[in-house]
Amino acid sequence: MFKTITFICNQKKIEATLHSATTVLDYLRKHQHLTGTKEGCREGDCGACTVLVGTLSGKKVKYQNVNSCLLPIAQAEGKHIVTIEGLNSSDLSIIQQSFVDEGGTQCGFCTPGFIVSLTGYLLSSNNYNLDDAVDSIGGNVCRCTGHTTIKRAVDKIINELSVKNSADSNNLSSLINLGIIPKYFEEIPKQLTEIKKKIISLEYEQRADFLIAGGTDLFVQREDDLLKSNIKFFFGENGADRIWIDGNQCCIDARATVSNFGDSEIIQKYFPEMTNFIRLFGSLPIRNRATIGGNIINASPIGDMTIILLALNSTLHLQNNKATRQVSLKDFFKGYKTLDKKEDEILTKITFDIPKQ
Repeated sequence: MFKTITFICNQKKIEATLHSATTVLDYLRKHQHLTGTKEGCREGDCGACTVLVGTLSGKKVKYQNVNSCLLPIAQAEGKHIVTIEGLNSSDLSIIQQSFVDEGGTQCGFCTPGFIVSLTGYLLSSNNYNLDDAVDSIGGNVCRCTGHTTIKRAVDKIINELSVKNSADSNNLSSLINLGIIPKYFEEIPKQLTEIKKKIISLEYEQRADFLIAGGTDLFVQREDDLLKSNIKFFFGENGADRIWIDGNQCCIDARATVSNFGDSEIIQKYFPEMTNFIRLFGSLPIRNRATIGGNIINASPIGDMTIILLALNSTLHLQNNKATRQVSLKDFFKGYKTLDKKEDEILTKITFDIPKQ
């Protein structure tokens, strides 16, 4: 399935027609020749390919760290994709200089991913602390340093910014003034708004062979098959409205990501320790893409979210063109990778009763 995709790459507006399952990593390196985004494991483990994905939310853009090796180009539509080239300027930023000062880089292959991930953390948080900053680079692997010097660099960055950033309530302008991100970031909300107004979906679509939400497992296991198939995507845009209360039940849109789940005020209210548990689920770039529904349908015996939802005696809501039905999660798994699910059914929602205590 080919599609014309419109998005911004660093400060350049892009219109490209290619297969929807083409990864952003391949597009950046082979079509835009932005080779600072490295190809390493191609499984979302090493972080060498990390980019920032900016999504328009109201009048602001929210940025997340994402593994470009697992991100289909179709899901870049209307977004801001930021590579290391889009962060560089004539001088080293505080992040880059700290890596130099503390010996946080040796061969340098992994370094762009670390810089991008840390920049994403600074963009998405107003209250910096070392634990959260280290968690933001949990998906980045350095095979040279042993990470100790990198942690020292991160500690130095947080200490320096805690002083310099304390007087500025506008995080974006502060990061621009500090030279951490270029000034063009200020224009991105306006540019994305214009793109959203003009986007015309030009899909040459037949029957979908694959229905994909996050795709963090499918793009590892079956990327070659995806590139030969017709794909339909179900990834959600906004996380805040993907989890809600209806009567005495908590409802979760199956497209909600693991990060949406962990960040939800509703989930934090009833399960205060959930934020700490969620950090044990993969790395931040994976949590930003992996969906609750995908974790269930993947039917892995070690599915982290499934364990929680089983303990809560959750109910699954399945839908096809003819009807909807409900099935208890405890009855959904019939065997290894065998589900109580018809071929044309889609998991749309998960519900469970709100705990009384």
